[in-house]
Amino acid sequence: MAIPRRPRAVETELTIIRRLGTWLLGGVFGLIAALITGAASIGWSACAVVAEVKPQSQRLDRIESRLDAANKPTDAPISRPAPKAGG
Repeated sequence: MAIPRRPRAVETELTIIRRLGTWLLGGVFGLIAALITGAASIGWSACAVVAEVKPQSQRLDRIESRLDAANKPTDAPISRPAPKAGG
């Protein structure tokens, strides 16, 4: 017994369904790939910013300590030294 041939309309509909399935499946994989790539890019950018902020923070701390050291003598009140006895 031979398998009956499908009518042309059924073949056309099956072709359309297969193409839609391919587009949708490709779209889902494309969306997932875009999400993964975007998340990796955001993560890399955040790491780069943190890596740059830390040295800048250390540099700022060093500058502030130098400023504090430079301003320290001017914070003390200016007074005349007491005269030495016998001299």
